[in-house]
Amino acid sequence: MRDLCQDIDGCWINLQMVNWAANMPGQIASREVRVHISERDGTFWRAHGPGWFEFDGQQTDLVSNEFNAWDCYFTDAETSTNSNNGRRDNFQGFGLLNARGGDYPDDLTFCRVVVSD
Repeated sequence: MRDLCQDIDGCWINLQMVNWAANMPGQIASREVRVHISERDGTFWRAHGPGWFEFDGQQTDLVSNEFNAWDCYFTDAETSTNSNNGRRDNFQGFGLLNARGGDYPDDLTFCRVVVSD
């Protein structure tokens, strides 16, 4: 992430939910944002997408800052709290969550993230 996103032009994060339609295997739904990680220390980050969709976060602030593509979440939380969909931002880093009990079948749907510069 730092190699691609912690520079002058940031990176693209494409969050994908795969197999969301039980009767149409292989279907992909996705959302994409541009992410900039602070060049100075990598602690702060900001993302923006289509329209005025914008949010920011801070690493290790004990708060989950995230965006979703339906049941899939790209988050700065990297530690599970062992509760249903629980997460915590205690350390540097990012995580990918497939939310349990969401709107799409847990046994079929999976999430992936594509990072590009």
